[in-house]
Amino acid sequence: MRKGVYYLAHPRVQREEVRKWEKGFERRTGIELVNPFYDHEGADKERNDLGKEKYDLIENPWDIVRGDLSAIADPKCDGVIALIDSKDSWGTPMEMRAAHAEYGKSVYSVVTNGDHNHPWLRAHSDKVFRTRDALENHLVDLWRDADVLTRVFSRNPKTVRFKQEAYALFLGGFFGNKPQTWENYSRLMEDDFRGKVSIRSRAGMGRSRVQYGVPTENVSEIVDGLMKGGICRDDLTFNESMPDEHLTIQGEVTRAPAGLWLHYSTAKDRMNTALAEAPKHANGFTAQQLLKDGMIGRDYMHLMDLMSEYPNDVVEFSSYSVPVGEEKTNSVIWEVRGF
Repeated sequence: MRKGVYYLAHPRVQREEVRKWEKGFERRTGIELVNPFYDHEGADKERNDLGKEKYDLIENPWDIVRGDLSAIADPKCDGVIALIDSKDSWGTPMEMRAAHAEYGKSVYSVVTNGDHNHPWLRAHSDKVFRTRDALENHLVDLWRDADVLTRVFSRNPKTVRFKQEAYALFLGGFFGNKPQTWENYSRLMEDDFRGKVSIRSRAGMGRSRVQYGVPTENVSEIVDGLMKGGICRDDLTFNESMPDEHLTIQGEVTRAPAGLWLHYSTAKDRMNTALAEAPKHANGFTAQQLLKDGMIGRDYMHLMDLMSEYPNDVVEFSSYSVPVGEEKTNSVIWEVRGF
């Protein structure tokens, strides 16, 4: 199975320390990192031990810039990993901008200087991490499901045909904002999270069996009960529980001949209960206006983009009056499905 290839953007003064980390990362994950100070044409000009005065020796700056941009634009390159801390770097933010805005590549930023919520970093990053370990865990999970992603993205038009595909895309962040998630029971225990979680199965389980608002101290007992009911522990995934008391609208939306078709609820309860006990329906312009009123502007635009990307599928969402999830927007996309 193919593993990923990422351009590694980072400050020049950190190149030796980062090179050591890079080699360990590649051994552990099988993912290839392209280091601009070592791994491509022109790297010899960057690898020396001179300070900033070395830039005075470069007659044509494009000798360096073209090489870096070429490595990012390479079809084999899946995106950019940007390491951002208190060290100054002109190249890293420009490489992020080029990758994200010009080449449409994924950008994963590891921000360790406290600026992880900076608007420019968030706008030009697909995901922002606070540690290198968190980045590594995400990419391992992402590329484990590489075959699934290839199947989905090769369909024309795109559609999600199986529950396992939906989970892979959700956990990989391809639907957009999501709650903090843990791929398996071990990850949750290692993270020492204190709060309430919801428990689902990536292999699929009826909504009545999904566990909501489980205090972490009770997770072990609940997992044992699910296993006795025939659910494999390795299939279980966990996410932080959402603040249902702040719900504005939640439900399922798809495209129909008459326009949007919306099955929704404004009840402040978990989705399966709200849609069963207080369901509402709308279509066309009314559905569109309800979504605009219930969602923050950029969340609504993201929903429309997602529906264009998967034109025949149903999108399941929840919107809140407060910021939620990893990206701190006001909506979470739970699922896109054509099954």
